[in-house]
Amino acid sequence: MTNDPAPTTEHGPDAWRTRLGLKLDSGAVAEFRAALDHAGFSGEGVADAIGRDAFSGASGRRSNELLLRTCAGRPVDTLIRFFLIGSPVTPEALDGAMPNFGAERLLRSGLATQTSNALRSRFELLPVDRLLVFFDRREDEQGREHFADDYVMGVGASTRTLIASRIRRKSKTAMDLGAGCGVIALAMAEDAQTVVASDINPRAAAMTSLNATLNSITNIEPILGSYFEPVRGRPLGSIVTNPPFVISPERRYIYRDSGLPADDAVRAVCRDGAAALEEGGCMQVLCNWASTRDHPFDDRVRSWFKGTGCDAVVLVSTESTPRAYACTWISHTETDTPEEASARLDRWLAYYDSHEITAMVGGLISVRKRSAGPPNFVDVYRVPERVLTAGRMGDYILRMLESGAALAGLKTDADLGALRPAAAPDARVRQEFGPAEDGWSLLSTEISAAGSPLPPRPTDAYMSRMLMRCDGARPLSELADELASQLATDLGADPDQARAGAARLARRMIAEGVLLPGEPGVQRR
Repeated sequence: MTNDPAPTTEHGPDAWRTRLGLKLDSGAVAEFRAALDHAGFSGEGVADAIGRDAFSGASGRRSNELLLRTCAGRPVDTLIRFFLIGSPVTPEALDGAMPNFGAERLLRSGLATQTSNALRSRFELLPVDRLLVFFDRREDEQGREHFADDYVMGVGASTRTLIASRIRRKSKTAMDLGAGCGVIALAMAEDAQTVVASDINPRAAAMTSLNATLNSITNIEPILGSYFEPVRGRPLGSIVTNPPFVISPERRYIYRDSGLPADDAVRAVCRDGAAALEEGGCMQVLCNWASTRDHPFDDRVRSWFKGTGCDAVVLVSTESTPRAYACTWISHTETDTPEEASARLDRWLAYYDSHEITAMVGGLISVRKRSAGPPNFVDVYRVPERVLTAGRMGDYILRMLESGAALAGLKTDADLGALRPAAAPDARVRQEFGPAEDGWSLLSTEISAAGSPLPPRPTDAYMSRMLMRCDGARPLSELADELASQLATDLGADPDQARAGAARLARRMIAEGVLLPGEPGVQRR
């Protein structure tokens, strides 16, 4: 990235118009948005029209199914076909759907092109929660997939994951690094005075400006520049990024390829982002990184945060072989002949071998600046892939970061035993029973928290009863003594081993957010 443009702002009144070839001012954009709202083209309206099961995957790549779901002829159906599916729509249909804007203004503004006796939208327009977001189409006018070098990517699963999982924190300055169409920056705008939306792609900065205008959001600062150069010297309260993380020998697509070897781009983002955070500030990075012959993925990610003054919770949701990973990304963008595809695959695999890469993982890295106090920690967990897209985990991840910090200075079981932990409000104990000769017997016990991204932890009836007695009033050492006595009486267990097991489980449950740590001598209810 040595040839990147110098950092410059791209939020002047005409910047997005010129770059995107549009001929409408902010007033006209407001009229366009009002016409969309009147037609019911919103997150709720589109989901109701096509079904919530189809909405999350709505795109032109499912055009046949979506066409069937939009046969009713309502204004919202017409706009779904025009903006989401990318179908040609007649001027009469558009005039009926948007009577206060209409086909002629869509053409004159540059939002649409003429195709025979119909119009096609130049951009895809997608509702995301309360936002409406423009981005580039994957298909050209003939329906063929086409990626320009400065292609601005849409709202995929990774973007939705970051929006759903972000840590909400009020701050003066936040940053969406590698903003693309700017949807993450727009989501962050309600929690920060200013959101810097940086990208090295001028077209992405322009699209972000357009989307901020479309959504009447005024505290977005689109900036051109590489990594954290645009914000050097500005402490950041929050960083959220889905950077160009694909590990490949290619340097073709700005949204995908970093220009740095292997996973060096992700390492740079993690280390430089940690340095840019203000005290207590948080960063979240959704990315891929590698395991190598000498350094598995968990050791590598831990090494990135040494000396940064940051804690980290890492949720690893995918793992791929080099071949599977290469096939996925090559098929995502390329239209090679079989011979060309085979040659490209060989080149990617040779590249991985030259960097001693044995596997690629993907996941969410969440970081919090804590430069004073006990030593920093990095906890790495494996989670099912569906977990990262299932719900809003930001508050829970922050709980894990805070609990891990509370544990960091408690090196011995005696230190831990002085705490007065309390079960988190969303803690759950589940037990399964089955029929036996003398009635019903306990088959299994699991403990978890309802909002946790982590799978339930198996335990036993004795340990679960101890955890259920954690009410913030009694020290853990007292609860462990009661457990040890009960196990010795019932099962003849060694009391010291029982106390050690109780301490291990309690430490794990605090780290995972199922127990709140409390403090020595402080009652928490």
